[in-house]
Amino acid sequence: MSYEPVLGYLRDIIHYIVPLLVLAVLTTIDNTGWIVLVGYYIGAVAVLFKYLRDIRSKF
Repeated sequence: MSYEPVLGYLRDIIHYIVPLLVLAVLTTIDNTGWIVLVGYYIGAVAVLFKYLRDIRSKF
């Protein structure tokens, strides 16, 4: 078994998921209540499109 798929998944978690989790935590200290939330949703949609594009390229 190759370690490349596992490293790819771990790299994706570090590069895409952890920053979204940081933004989710920062929403509690956002005074406006929407600035960090907008950034979170824009990032989440971008990650979704990235994964959909990756899935599409495999077929």
